Amino acid sequence: MSTVRPEAPSQESSDGEAPARRLPTRWAVIVLVAGLAAVASSPVGGAVTAIGVATAVAAALHKMID
Repeated sequence: MSTVRPEAPSQESSDGEAPARRLPTRWAVIVLVAGLAAVASSPVGGAVTAIGVATAVAAALHKMID
């Protein structure tokens, strides 16, 4: 009987997987900070301002965290 075993991790495969593991963490940080900025700005300017601030912060963080 034959069994399928995963290949042993090598340097090449671990380098290729690093960005894939970092991606969810990156988006979690972006969503968290953008959400906090939206919550902080909503009492001052309302819902439209909160959406604008969240979008601007998310776009800025997306470019910065790359």
